[in-house]
Amino acid sequence: MNIQNLLEGVEILESWGHQEDLEVQGVNYNSKKIQEGDVFVAIKGLITDGHKYISDALDRGAVAVVVTEKPEKIQVPTYLVPSTRKALAQISANYYNHPSKEMTMIGITASNGKTSTSMMLRSILDAAGEESGLIGTVMYKIRDVEIPSKLTTPESLELQGLFREMREEDLPTVVMEVSSISQEMCRVHGVDFDIVCMNNITREHIDQHGSFEQYFEQKKRLITEAKPDAFVILNLSDPVVKTLIDQTPGRLITFSDVDAEADIYAEDIDLSTGFPKFTLVVRRDFMTRGGRATIGRYPVTLQVAGYHSLVNSLSAMAMAIAMGIPMEEVIRGMEAFKGIERRFQQVYNQEFKIVDDHFANMGNIDMTLQTLSMMTYEKLHLVYAIRGNRGVTVNGENADKLIEWNEILHYDSLIASLSRDCVEDHDVVHPDELQIFQRKLDEGKLGYELTDTLREAVTLAVDRAGEGDLILLAGCQGMDFGAKYILEAIQAKYPEKDPRELFAVLEDRVAGI
Repeated sequence: MNIQNLLEGVEILESWGHQEDLEVQGVNYNSKKIQEGDVFVAIKGLITDGHKYISDALDRGAVAVVVTEKPEKIQVPTYLVPSTRKALAQISANYYNHPSKEMTMIGITASNGKTSTSMMLRSILDAAGEESGLIGTVMYKIRDVEIPSKLTTPESLELQGLFREMREEDLPTVVMEVSSISQEMCRVHGVDFDIVCMNNITREHIDQHGSFEQYFEQKKRLITEAKPDAFVILNLSDPVVKTLIDQTPGRLITFSDVDAEADIYAEDIDLSTGFPKFTLVVRRDFMTRGGRATIGRYPVTLQVAGYHSLVNSLSAMAMAIAMGIPMEEVIRGMEAFKGIERRFQQVYNQEFKIVDDHFANMGNIDMTLQTLSMMTYEKLHLVYAIRGNRGVTVNGENADKLIEWNEILHYDSLIASLSRDCVEDHDVVHPDELQIFQRKLDEGKLGYELTDTLREAVTLAVDRAGEGDLILLAGCQGMDFGAKYILEAIQAKYPEKDPRELFAVLEDRVAGI
């Protein structure tokens, strides 16, 4: 690609040695991956600064450099920009020829429920015969290829590369989760979203963004920066999300579990069995991407438990309706959805139960432990993976929630883990995060044991579990790859069991195997 085409749309403050006829072979922000003919984009990251590795990139064959600091004189074209992250996103979109413009792009953001909502929507798309790619917290999926994800939203270069692969596979639609971090780091800059959705907002990533207000500022950009012809799906039941109604240029569709003023809402809600049954009400006629939605009432019965599943399903169905999918297929696809891994997933149910839940923040903790309070079991053993790289605020608030719910559930044992055998570098528990967690539990007089590895924590819980007990594996990054330890511990405790039987529940799981 010609350098001028590669840099199209990039704000360049100053340049040195520009060559109009320069042909480049590729792009990278990791100097170790630079190949002959590539452009090197020097990014300042959380751990190191790419500007330190310009000479390494040149040694490996970089033919141009994009920077935010005026470098010492170098012998290749150099471009000074306000933000190399934003520049990387634009360059990546240019390099892959803007694949998001050729597909229906759906972006979902929320503090809780992004993954469940995206999977629900894909179930509806499947029922309608609409093939789709997926980018999310659990995995990236391109047809039959499933890639365990390290980041909810990948860096822009990898993200645009995934889009290009999906386009080459003739996938017409992409469903993706959009994190607040990805917004702040410009990873989705240049993505051409056709439908965007915000389900809820609660306290999360506070220390990374500096405050809840700054977190919300990044989160809401998906809504406030929507293009005018994009559909914007908002949850009227969330008071903070509701404030965005007048802040989006897009075509608004609202949903709610309680507010009959929403365009789409639920009534006649029945959770007596734990599995929601309700009437889906479309309150008004409105145009969709495929025609017109009309006023109607539709009975729905979900195969996934919990009130949060009802709310997530409303979001998924609202997006499907916006796409123009016929109502009978919307309902059929929603009722076919059977849940996803690590969202109150029962991974063992014999002598005792093991439930695996991602337990990310206060909202998740409340939902999960409220469900436990309605269940019958003998003893409760809670294995909690402390949240790494989420700051003292989230870890302190999560500890407070554990203390609060102990007054109701009375944990028989609480085993906390640093999960050093499972986490990636960006999810390592920092000393101040461990300190606030320990201080809060000590002040609350909540007893606990601390393990360095998840293997040790899971083994302790399984060894202690007796007939009729329940083990809750609670934690986000630390627990994602912990399924193998569950199996190891059960096989050690019950060597006579058939390993194939133990793996049955987890055979389709992406994380942990």
